Amino acid sequence: MRLFAYMDSDAYQALLRNGRIIGSPEHSGFQDFAPAYGWLSDVMRGRIGQAPDGCHPGWPVFAWAIRNGLTPLAYDRENEHPKSDEANGASFLVGFDAPDGSCLLSDFDDWHYVLNNWFLPSCGSAAEDLAGEVEAFEALCERRGCDPYRGEGPPEVESARRANWERIVDFPDVNGSAQATLWELKAEWVFLAKARSYSAVKGMAKPLRTQFNCSQVA
Repeated sequence: MRLFAYMDSDAYQALLRNGRIIGSPEHSGFQDFAPAYGWLSDVMRGRIGQAPDGCHPGWPVFAWAIRNGLTPLAYDRENEHPKSDEANGASFLVGFDAPDGSCLLSDFDDWHYVLNNWFLPSCGSAAEDLAGEVEAFEALCERRGCDPYRGEGPPEVESARRANWERIVDFPDVNGSAQATLWELKAEWVFLAKARSYSAVKGMAKPLRTQFNCSQVA
């Protein structure tokens, strides 16, 4: 499967140096979402197998399959290298071909329900009739004396909250925005590395608007 990952310069250099990159909470700005990452890792184990040796068992590598209906390469061209991405350290766009069975697709929009520990309706967040299921869940939380959007509730509440979460991997929006998670990303899979700004490559004095092979940047 053809995928794309945004990386900062350090991650890209690690990919070249080590031959792969793996998920690492120490290098992530999203440690607060560890429970959601752990849940998704459990789903990955059930669908694509255990993490290989040396990979973090609860922190996958994230990549894009499709972004707002476009490949990330086309998305970059359409949006002139979104500044919000660059500010988050996305200096490189790396394209790679993931082998069959090495990644798990999931719906990017509905993933945010898992990240925020929210109830996800059975037809997903894009369904037209959400009110009935949401109201029923909120009523359950009220009866059990817990907040439907904050903290943990009793087992009955948490079971209801998570009942539909796996729909994010059952029905990823491949026409909108779909992400992929992997245990590792290997350098041998890479077919493209694109610097998204002059700051991506040390010594560059002006923006670089070209594409090059991994071996050309060290």
